[in-house]
Amino acid sequence: MKPIRTILAVALSLACGVALAQDVADFTVLAGKAVTCTDSVVEGNVGLGDLGAITNTRCDISGSTVVGASGAYGSFLDYYAAVRDQPPCQYYEVPLAGAFLPPGVYCYDAAVTVTGGTLTLVGSATDSWIFRIGTGGTGALTGTSFKVVMTGGATCNNDVLWWTAQAATLDASDFKGSILAGADITVTGGVLAGQVLAGGTGMNEDGMRTGAVTLTGAVVDYCPANVPPPVPPLLPVFVIGDVEPHAVGNVVNFWGAQWWKNNVMSGIVSPGASRASFKGYATRAELVCGGSWDSVPGNSPPPPATIPADIAVVVTSTVIKSGPNLGGNIEQIVVVSQDGGYGPNPGHAGNGLVTSIVCTQPQ
Repeated sequence: MKPIRTILAVALSLACGVALAQDVADFTVLAGKAVTCTDSVVEGNVGLGDLGAITNTRCDISGSTVVGASGAYGSFLDYYAAVRDQPPCQYYEVPLAGAFLPPGVYCYDAAVTVTGGTLTLVGSATDSWIFRIGTGGTGALTGTSFKVVMTGGATCNNDVLWWTAQAATLDASDFKGSILAGADITVTGGVLAGQVLAGGTGMNEDGMRTGAVTLTGAVVDYCPANVPPPVPPLLPVFVIGDVEPHAVGNVVNFWGAQWWKNNVMSGIVSPGASRASFKGYATRAELVCGGSWDSVPGNSPPPPATIPADIAVVVTSTVIKSGPNLGGNIEQIVVVSQDGGYGPNPGHAGNGLVTSIVCTQPQ
């Protein structure tokens, strides 16, 4: 995950005149008054703005622990204040659980709670997402078993930022993005790929710094060395046969009038006439290896008029007829970069290059 200074360098320097310093980027965890780390892993440095306590109980911290990092903490407060209003909001109150979101700035007037949901960020390694929670003055982020995935994979070039007016609490989550919280941050279990920066509201009524970070049984790393593979992009989903070459670098035919000739399955197939009426578009699919897909044969319902440059493609070993429907298994899911020739008429074939394999069904 790209450090905070890089995420906001252009937007904030232009919009707010904020001088972005290197020092915040030196910390994976930064708090105002306290850091408590128990049975966790932190890849990077841990810092505290005040002369308070950094409590380490069986934590593996790869970097340094710095008490009294007032310069870095002061820079963080500048960032936090700037992000309150800039860049401008583009989307409002968009639900996160089950969403597929393009790059942009997403704003929420009050608190956001996600339980057991997956958020898919659809874009490339150079795109940016900013989530601003509590724009009305109060609002915390709470995630339980909250999973954030990225179609471009999670690397140091991805830009994901979560700003909260108040606290941020994550429990058993697989989270992507750096958190700038107005109050405390608590991470229990799970993995967070990003920076954890707490206490953006500055001082309390007693003149003491706000913001504590508590990590329990968690892993926090803002620049993971092991990058997960890309995940399937947005639907639509097309189907290819498992006998035809479909390794990374192979060209496949996922849609068109000649689909049934170009795609051969190793398992049971439906009667020839029914199979010949299928053009490759799956109207329903479980995007998991070992799952299933189905479709109405022929051109009804029609596929979408346009499709993304990169699409999820199911590799199947069976096509079976059940009443009016065709369906089959999911041996693999691959990502295909289509060549631009696709059209909803099967005379405009869909072809493309396999760029990655997302998963393979265990044998």
